[in-house]
Amino acid sequence: MTQQSPSFALIDAHCHIDLYPDPAGIAREAETERIYTIAVTNAPSVFSHTARLCAGSKFLRPAIGLHPELVASHGQELALFRMHLHETRYIGEVGLDYITQDQEIRLRQRRILETIVGWASEYGDKVLTLHSRRAVSDILQVLKEIGRAHV
Repeated sequence: MTQQSPSFALIDAHCHIDLYPDPAGIAREAETERIYTIAVTNAPSVFSHTARLCAGSKFLRPAIGLHPELVASHGQELALFRMHLHETRYIGEVGLDYITQDQEIRLRQRRILETIVGWASEYGDKVLTLHSRRAVSDILQVLKEIGRAHV
């Protein structure tokens, strides 16, 4: 008996295909299986690679991201983030991660998130995948204050 595709669309709104041992294989599988996939990235420096993996695909979309846990090591890539932002409709993974007790890192995460949400609002058509750990109220505040300020 052959396996039939489901009669509904499968969607993976948050997949780090670049972190798999065979990212190209994962991209091919998502395309073959017709799984709509947002391929999120942890840092702007890996966006181009992910975008190439998604090129020509009907079902894969690359997302540019800067994971909050990587702000200390990759925060200097914010200009690169801005440079690539026009190449995709999707932003992810960005947000706040308050597992850290370091107030300086939390503040830096927040400033970067505010910047990215501001840029997304200027475009008006971006889809964000947000990371929030112990930070829901601050995430919502940023979206309310910064997001609406640019609408």
